[in-house]
Amino acid sequence: LPFVNLTGGVRVMLDYANWLHDAGHDITVVYPCWPYRFQYTRRQQWTEFGKHRRQKSVPWFDLRCPLTRVPLVRGRFLPAADLVIATAWPTVHDVARLPERCGRKVHIVMHHESGTGKEHRVQGIYRYPLYRIAFSRFVERTMTEQFGCRIDEVVPNGIDQSLFFPDGETEPNTVLLLYHPDGRKGAADGIAALVGLRQRVPGQGLRHRAAAHNLTRLDGLRVPSNRPGAAPALLDVDRPPLPEPVRGVRPSTTRSDGMRVPRRDDRGRGCSGVRGPRSRRTHRPPRRRRGHDQSPGGSPA
Repeated sequence: LPFVNLTGGVRVMLDYANWLHDAGHDITVVYPCWPYRFQYTRRQQWTEFGKHRRQKSVPWFDLRCPLTRVPLVRGRFLPAADLVIATAWPTVHDVARLPERCGRKVHIVMHHESGTGKEHRVQGIYRYPLYRIAFSRFVERTMTEQFGCRIDEVVPNGIDQSLFFPDGETEPNTVLLLYHPDGRKGAADGIAALVGLRQRVPGQGLRHRAAAHNLTRLDGLRVPSNRPGAAPALLDVDRPPLPEPVRGVRPSTTRSDGMRVPRRDDRGRGCSGVRGPRSRRTHRPPRRRRGHDQSPGGSPA
């Protein structure tokens, strides 16, 4: 793994690690102590390094197989194995250079990871002769058509019914949509389908709930407004309460939790999202007017 932060992709891979471990396989999850560059500045890399250098477990996940933190993903730090699996694009560059004793090289392709680093480095992973597995036919088709990347196997993800299951009473004619601003999440397609459904079945008591923190405007979609006399919206939007603001962190609209994501244009500007201490001006004593200076004896000089 590139890191063990809480993301959807990392969660999926840790789930697979647990399931393979429970099936009797010898599984070890490996991630580097020195973080990959991605789109971080050098200062942000040092910040990430400081946060995880003493971390010996995944605090947000019950991992049942061994977790190993190595200085770098290099052959001298990894054990011999039958398979070695790369995930995010920086890990693919390192796995492709590992010796044969580390095992057959496999790449889990979730999507094209644009925007997470230099584009030529992201696309450069497709030239390696790794065995590639995708989680959907859509990913297989887009990777093949757009980048000429061969996908050897498609293995759709299952649903963990211990986490996702019907709970409580189901309201009739209700559709729930979770919104995310990243276009790869497909929220625009879901919203278009909901708008079309309401137009096709008017007056049937359909309730559309789009849960989002930062949904303010979409093309062709009127979002509810609290202003008096505002036009009725095509969809209702539930905005869950935001978490309490973190001291020293400035709010942003780039993420729904109020934290600012490092971007390419933040290079050279220090640690994105975290304010440093305010600069303090040196206070000088007020200048005295002429004729008001006091002599040692207490009388005007």
